[in-house]
Amino acid sequence: MLKRFIERPVLSTVISIILLLLGSLALFNLPVTLFPDIAPPSVQVTAVYPGANAEVVARTVATPIEEAVNGVDAIETAKQTRPDLILLDLAMPELNGAEVATVLRHTLPETPIILFSMYTDLHADALCGFIGVDFISKVDGISKLLERVDALLP
Repeated sequence: MLKRFIERPVLSTVISIILLLLGSLALFNLPVTLFPDIAPPSVQVTAVYPGANAEVVARTVATPIEEAVNGVDAIETAKQTRPDLILLDLAMPELNGAEVATVLRHTLPETPIILFSMYTDLHADALCGFIGVDFISKVDGISKLLERVDALLP
């Protein structure tokens, strides 16, 4: 079979051009709106603490807001700080967000957990429902995330 393509270079060239054109046409038909924004969302926290100096504000406001770089760090940080809310991504190194949420659901049962991820399929939503945590897709945007955070925090 490969001998046919070697003996007929024109046939190979025509097939290559056809595949290139089909790939170019398919590229323009991809659903780009399903992909997350290129710039990752950021959350800005503003706190006013009248009468406090910078050290007190850093200790009482900034310290509880922690960032964990992987799933294991997230579990350890949550156990130590006991946050009011936990925000996870499904795509985390070492342990993914669903695994972290499962562990934290048993460790901190009263703490609300939100999985905020680029995944939009029903599998991710069903998985979060099974674990007992909220799921918000990054496609839905920051506004939906902030609404849910406002609803979960006292």
